[in-house]
Amino acid sequence: MVGNKRTIPFSMAKGVPIITCTLNGRGARLLIDTGASLNVLEKSYSKHYKFTVWRQKGGEVSGIGGASSMLGVSKVSLVIDRVETPLPFKAISFNGVQKKLGVVGVIGSKFFKDKNAVICYESKTITWEE
Repeated sequence: MVGNKRTIPFSMAKGVPIITCTLNGRGARLLIDTGASLNVLEKSYSKHYKFTVWRQKGGEVSGIGGASSMLGVSKVSLVIDRVETPLPFKAISFNGVQKKLGVVGVIGSKFFKDKNAVICYESKTITWEE
């Protein structure tokens, strides 16, 4: 599918874009944050969504929920609009932000850079190259 463009819709929740996807076979919502450098998942959801987290040396992140230790993540199958979309994730504690927004994690700027993705707020779509 190299060279093909994909476009998916997003919705807005409390002023931020959210996509609906499937994470390890379960429905999930991810926040789109072009200011976040990493793709992250809320570590407390690891059992529900069946992804594995482990401690890694160093690594602390700060963001909207405050500071948190960063954990490694494996066994993640992300499906967006019925297409497997491999992305690297880390795990952190969002300190309650995920519950306020109803999200499992964040897709950060690395996705937009790697995929040459564009977010259009007027049409509420994200388009990227496969």
